[in-house]
Amino acid sequence: MLVAYDGSDAAVRAAEFAFSRAAKTGERVDVVHVGAGVDERSIRTELAEELVRESIVATVETIDPEDGDGTADALAELIGRNGYEMTFVGYESYDLLGRLRHDSVTESLLERKLVPVTVVP
Repeated sequence: MLVAYDGSDAAVRAAEFAFSRAAKTGERVDVVHVGAGVDERSIRTELAEELVRESIVATVETIDPEDGDGTADALAELIGRNGYEMTFVGYESYDLLGRLRHDSVTESLLERKLVPVTVVP
C-alpha cells in the first residue's frame, strides 16, 4: 500500500491509519513525499513513533515532479509503476475560497480511478 505524505496533520493521520492496517494484515507500506526540500530521513523521523508502536517497517521515498502542478501525476505514475493495490491520503477540508486556491491531489487521484483510495479526514 502507498501512503501519500506531505507532513500535514491529515497526512500523519493517513499514515497512522495505514500503519495500523499493515500491522494487522502484514501488507507492505511505502510512504512517498512528493515535492522538493524534504529528505527521507526527516520523514522517517516524523513517523518513527507510529512505526515503532505498530511494529512495522515502511520504505520512505521522496519524488520531485518535473512541473509544479504534477503531484497527482507523479503519484499516479508511481502507483502504476509499482503496482500498488491501495493508496492512503489525508484530506483537509477548505471553505469555498480555499478550494479555489488549492488543487486537491486527493480529488485528482479519486477521479483517475487507478486503485482504491482510502481518504482519512
